[in-house]
Parts: sequence; C-alpha cells; structure tokens
Amino acid sequence: MLWTDPKSYDSQYLDIVNTILNKADKSNGYRLDRTKVGAYSIFGTSIEWDLQNGFPLLVSKFTAFKSMYTELLFFMKGITNNNWLLERNCTIWTPWANEDGELGPVYGAQLRNFDGQGFDQLEYVIKTLKENPDSRRIMFSYYNPNVLPDESKSHAENVANGKAVLPPCHVLYMFDSELREDGKRYLNGMLVQRSVDFLLGGPYNVSQLALWVHILAHHTGHEVGTIKHIGNNTHIYSNQIDDAKLWLSVIEKDRYKNIEYPKLVITADKDKHPQDYDLNDLHIEGYEHLGRFKFKIAV
Repeated sequence: MLWTDPKSYDSQYLDIVNTILNKADKSNGYRLDRTKVGAYSIFGTSIEWDLQNGFPLLVSKFTAFKSMYTELLFFMKGITNNNWLLERNCTIWTPWANEDGELGPVYGAQLRNFDGQGFDQLEYVIKTLKENPDSRRIMFSYYNPNVLPDESKSHAENVANGKAVLPPCHVLYMFDSELREDGKRYLNGMLVQRSVDFLLGGPYNVSQLALWVHILAHHTGHEVGTIKHIGNNTHIYSNQIDDAKLWLSVIEKDRYKNIEYPKLVITADKDKHPQDYDLNDLHIEGYEHLGRFKFKIAV
C-alpha cells in the first residue's frame, strides 16, 4: 500500500496530527501536565493497520527502527537498568535514569515478574497462543498501581523507594488468534495506551506493537494479521507545535511520491525464545521516508 492511500498508516497518523493542531490553533484542549510544559490533546484516537500491507514505519518522517527494537529487547529480557540500553547506543530512557542507570520496576519488570510476585506475563502469552489460541485472555499489562511514582518526589527518590521512574504510557497489549478461510491462523494485536506523546512516542508505540505481533507470530506458528492502536489521551506538547507545523509544510511537496511500506524480515529460528533475541535476529528492508524531523521532548 502506498503511503498516500487514504487508509494508509501515514494518512491515519496525519489526520490525528492535524486534528490536534487545529485544536491548538483555536487554543482548545490545552492542559497542564506532569512536565509543566502543557499539551494539546484529544481523547480516544485509533489507528488500524493490516501487517500484510507492510511494516508500519512512517513515511512522512523517519522512525528509528533500531532504537525501537532495542527498547523492545530491553522489555522482553526484563531489564530495568538504562546502562544496558546505552551499551547498545540507545538513549531513549537516559533523561529519566538515575546516575547508576536504574529506572525502578518499569515495563520489563512488570512483563517478566509482575509486582515482584513471580508471574511471567510473556511466558503466559506464549503458552496460551500455543496451547489455547482461541482464548480471549491472551494479553499482558505493564500497568501496576503498586509501583506508580509519587509525582511530588524526584525520579531518584521514587527509584530509591522501589517505585518506577515513570508510569507506563502503553499499558495493555491484547492478542487474538484468528482462524481464516485459508486454514491459517493469523495473529492480531491491540494496544491500549494511557498517554501518547504523538510526535515522539506514538510512532514508536505503533511500530513496537507491530513488532510484538511479528515476533510472537513467528514463534507460535501464526501469520501476521491486523494491529489496532488505541490512544486514551493523545497529545502534542506546546513546545512541539511550531516544529510540527514546519514538518507538515516541508513534506507537502512530497505528498504524491509513490512510496510503499517496508518489509520486516525475521531470520531467527522459529524455536528461538523471544527473550533470547538480539539485534541480528531481524531487520527492515526497503524503508524509504521523507526525512528526519526533530521535536522537543518534555521531561
């Protein structure tokens, strides 16, 4: 599918961006937040994409696949120290990490040892996909109220108190094994996200959901199906508005370029457990985009 198709990932993404920017132009939907930067937001966004049409990396602006994949490996292995990421040239979590790299019981801790009680959600999902694929309970959650940070305390204080440095933004992943008319099972995935920094985090979250589906499908004998991303509070920070408008004006001249979505290739053996994946086990082919555009981060 071409990126300019009305149903493409980019078209859906840009529609949401423009909706938020229109609210900003009318000074509507502005909220102060934890970062004290403030953001313009909308409620209940959705993006749906058939993975048979390619891997969802934005054409309209570059998405750093390697960094996104490195972060997913970080989660799947249950690691919570930023130094592991830095060793692989990934700085996504650096603004929030302690001096020793600790982040507290963030995503990976909840995935592999929920609330420190020994329940491994990744193993549960894999086992259920293999043994009971028709289950409606194939899901995992990163959200654990017991480890939410105290907003009145610093990042370092929260980590010292056994809390996560940040509350999870992407919270609930659900999977559906669909038996289709061709006799094959297709794995669908849905992500419900509490809070979406749409210019910086949003593209990572959509592509990371797609990567979860690809890896789990590869390991459990499924074809890849459809993904759906649901954003509860989808926002653009006030310090990103001007750069967002500049980006849209720059890419306008390329609106009619015939660019298709890239392909994900997994070279790992099907029996290789996802927790044992490394950076060499998969790669993207044919990723063409309209450029790299920077947006300010709100810490």
